[in-house]
Amino acid sequence: MSIHRYVAIECDACGFVGPELHSLKEADTYVLTGPDGKWTTTDERLICRGCITDRACRIFGHTFGEWLPTNEFGTRWCSRCHHGDFARDLPLNKRPRFVTTVVLP
Repeated sequence: MSIHRYVAIECDACGFVGPELHSLKEADTYVLTGPDGKWTTTDERLICRGCITDRACRIFGHTFGEWLPTNEFGTRWCSRCHHGDFARDLPLNKRPRFVTTVVLP
């Protein structure tokens, strides 16, 4: 029989669980600079970057970029939380217009 010990990091808001880490030092490094972005910590809570960005967008609103002609109506994305906004959901008078240039021979 073998015993394996590891440190598990879990978001107190959504329950997201990070990778199994082998030490508290490794866990600190992951929380502060890991591939999932910097987590927010307090004495009592650990909140992942996804929950922080979602909360920021709920409070301050999304930070949408320009409309992109990704389909017949257009799409734009929030630069903070990556929420998609689709022009097909907008009233006709609010939809972006895309100009297509056609070169004839």
